[in-house]
Amino acid sequence: MSKLFVDDIAEKTSGNGVQIPGHVIQKQSATYSTQTDMATGSWTDTGLTVNITPKSSTSHMLIMIAQSFRIVSSNSDTGMSFRILRGSTVIFQPATTYVNYTYNNNNYCEHRGVDYTQHVDAHGSSSQLTYHVEGRSYAANPTNRANDAGNTSTIIVLEIAQ
Repeated sequence: MSKLFVDDIAEKTSGNGVQIPGHVIQKQSATYSTQTDMATGSWTDTGLTVNITPKSSTSHMLIMIAQSFRIVSSNSDTGMSFRILRGSTVIFQPATTYVNYTYNNNNYCEHRGVDYTQHVDAHGSSSQLTYHVEGRSYAANPTNRANDAGNTSTIIVLEIAQ
């Protein structure tokens, strides 16, 4: 078995970088903690957003979100879902608006948690990309919130060489 020992790996052509398929080229991340009410019947921006400029148009972006939320029900069922957008283009959306759900049979019910979602985006661009998160409530409830009480949400984007 052979071993390769190196002290440095340098790019051959300036500005191209060294890209090994499957490896992370770069990372960008952001947090957001301002409470945001989620509307029923429409998607609402949660405030969680990050910008990244790809090193390669053939790379893929692995987007990971940890979106904090609170759903409340005083006498019925309610829920909430989150989707990921690149600019104005939806790149991930769950099949329902009640991925996070609580059922109530005429009593007060509350659920606070974190929605963990990952998605791989084959973006095809070398220009800056903006990824952000939107949420939507299921059933009428004005107290469903993202980042309730200042709880922090996180978005991480990894550029993966292909």
